[in-house]
Amino acid sequence: MPNYPITEAYSKRQWVNTYVDAMFKTSERMDIDSISYRIDGAEEYVIVTFRNGYTKRVCVTGDSDKAILLDILKVV
Repeated sequence: MPNYPITEAYSKRQWVNTYVDAMFKTSERMDIDSISYRIDGAEEYVIVTFRNGYTKRVCVTGDSDKAILLDILKVV
């Protein structure tokens, strides 16, 4: 673990890249290859990559953990 203060963005990144990614990848009904958290300037995004190579970018700026899940569910 890095030796610096945990920020909200770092916490979201860790949660999305670890737990959310695993949750969706284990579902046989969804053809998801990966889910990752990104920051682009002041905006926060989750990139959903499907097994066929198609990607969806979901804006999660200001979202709570629950809201991130709901936003991802809207696109899958």
